[in-house]
Amino acid sequence: MTRSVINASRLSLLLAGCWLAAASSAATTNTDTTVATTSANPQALQATLAKPIASAAELGRQAARWQQQQADLNSQQQQQLAQLYWTEYQIAKLERQVAEQQAQVSQLSTDIANIDAIRQHLDPNLEIWYAELERFVEADLPFAKEERARRLSFLRQALDDVNLNQAERFSRLLEALRIEIEQGYGSHSEQALIELAGEQRQMQLLRIGRLAWFAQSADGQHSGYFDRSNNQWQPLGSEHNAAISSAIAISQNQQAAALVPLLIPNTNANGSAQQ
Repeated sequence: MTRSVINASRLSLLLAGCWLAAASSAATTNTDTTVATTSANPQALQATLAKPIASAAELGRQAARWQQQQADLNSQQQQQLAQLYWTEYQIAKLERQVAEQQAQVSQLSTDIANIDAIRQHLDPNLEIWYAELERFVEADLPFAKEERARRLSFLRQALDDVNLNQAERFSRLLEALRIEIEQGYGSHSEQALIELAGEQRQMQLLRIGRLAWFAQSADGQHSGYFDRSNNQWQPLGSEHNAAISSAIAISQNQQAAALVPLLIPNTNANGSAQQ
């Protein structure tokens, strides 16, 4: 479009120039004729030349005005084209944004549907996981019995509380599971009154995660282990006293860490302990 306007401008200027040249030529011819007839009268010659000169000057002014109008028109067209390109860019950008938002809305709708499905299955699963945790605690080594029983009771109340949402109930179940898992690592020692070999004894207990549970008297002369098969404490021979004593001292930071040859009791089919 701009190229067409420029070509038209050039053609108009060419025609105007040709017309001006023709007018000047005619004026010159007339002037020559007049000069020939009025060469003897200078004032008549000046009057004869003034009219074509004035006409040529007016044509020049008209051509200049027309050229300025064409330049203004071209500038206006350039601005309009730039505005058109900018508008098209903004439209394309908005279309991309709308498409992206529609995709996000679709994904959110799918996520909401999935959440509803999860919510429907979460409550029964919470009950299943609680039952599994309860059975695990009952079958585990009987350490920290009161603390673990309170934790299970608190969790049971939370699962039955209608004022708690599913997320909070699930969080409390995960917290109880986390604590039970952590108790399966490291060592823990404490004093307790237990029954060993038919006698009530005050013993120092040493639990190695969930792997084994040992006991030793304060004088280090009597040692035992917890037998899972009959849920009772069983005595150990005196050859194990030194190793158990060292393990207890290490767990209480009374001795530098070292490898201790503890024999993990293993219960066979007839209920006796294998070392």
